[in-house]
Amino acid sequence: MQYEHAILATILNNPNKLPAVNLQFEDFVDHTCQSIFAAIQEVSKTTPVDLVSVIDFLNNKTGQDWTRSVASIANQPYSLSSIDKYVSEARENATQHTLKQICTQVAHSDEKTDIASLTKSLMDLQRTDKKWLTSGNDVLLSAFDDIQTASERDGPSGLSTGFKSIDEQLGGWHNSDLVVIGARPAMGKTALLLSLQRLCNAKSLIVSCEMARNQVGSRLISQQSGVGATKLRKADLSEMDWQGLTNATVMLKEKEFWVYDKPGATIYEIAQQARAAKHDHGIEIMFVDYIQIIRATAEGRVNEIEEVAMGLKNIARELDIPVVALAQVNRQCEDRQDKRPMMSDLKGSGAIEQEADAVAFLYRDWVYTEDQMKENEAELIFEKNRHGPIGTIFLDWKPQTMSFTDNAGW
Repeated sequence: MQYEHAILATILNNPNKLPAVNLQFEDFVDHTCQSIFAAIQEVSKTTPVDLVSVIDFLNNKTGQDWTRSVASIANQPYSLSSIDKYVSEARENATQHTLKQICTQVAHSDEKTDIASLTKSLMDLQRTDKKWLTSGNDVLLSAFDDIQTASERDGPSGLSTGFKSIDEQLGGWHNSDLVVIGARPAMGKTALLLSLQRLCNAKSLIVSCEMARNQVGSRLISQQSGVGATKLRKADLSEMDWQGLTNATVMLKEKEFWVYDKPGATIYEIAQQARAAKHDHGIEIMFVDYIQIIRATAEGRVNEIEEVAMGLKNIARELDIPVVALAQVNRQCEDRQDKRPMMSDLKGSGAIEQEADAVAFLYRDWVYTEDQMKENEAELIFEKNRHGPIGTIFLDWKPQTMSFTDNAGW
């Protein structure tokens, strides 16, 4: 309690130090300190914090006299220059206290342990607190370092997508960004996602809520080997095919990636898996198939999609990685003469548009016309891009392996 008392004494005598105390009342182990800090937080929203205002707030809220308790803590010794140390020690004490509580709960539980809840509690303990308030000087120096690093690199400013055309448009994948790719069924959006994952040279997590892990593996092997997906399904393979499949599997095994394929996964479960993958494996990017199939707790379809979109963006920011997510497009676009999707065609478009840093739509005219001259043509239409221009880039579609590559012009 020594550090908790020192924190409260510092604030009660120097209210301007409150912003430096990056804690919540739950981070205090002592219940009296919890109540006092919670009162300080509430008082600070409307009136200046001092001994009298905090005591009055607690007296009115509890119906008890807090004068002696608060005054006693306010008179505890403290040092203004040591506030960061107090906060760090208090947080460490709280972590150890919570860990002991979790272990005691598991040890004495007569019922089946809730593994998911236990894992979340432990993962929350492992998360390091991030400093969200940064001086302008530090912000500018960090930005300048990023520019300098990009200028020295022979490639995009962010993590390369593996597609020169997309790198040119986006500048690569950027940490903390949410990138959404929308399309109607049969356009090949899952194929594009797997092509992006396969060609991106980074540790990755694939969240596949629709397709099982073995299907994901088969499609990646088909893309990498050039052996058609139909041949794989029928097992109609020549000796040369087998050699190609073997070589492709060896090459893919060198890439570090993980697949989470729980059907009907919630955004909470996905966040949990992402945190674990970041902590345990150091993932650098996450690919999600797809937004509208992820479950949420909110009521109403629009609210559910909003919760999922916000959840994915929060994962990107919290873990400081790019998140690339697919999205379904409403069928209304097929009633137009020009069937290319627009932002308003996204299911739950408002929330997705607001949270995403970039939004693109995959379109293949062949799906509607079956014009053989257009079978291999694909368009990726960027309608939102915080890092650069919007517009259309062209990709080549490989129907045999269900994959995409840069257009021949690149």
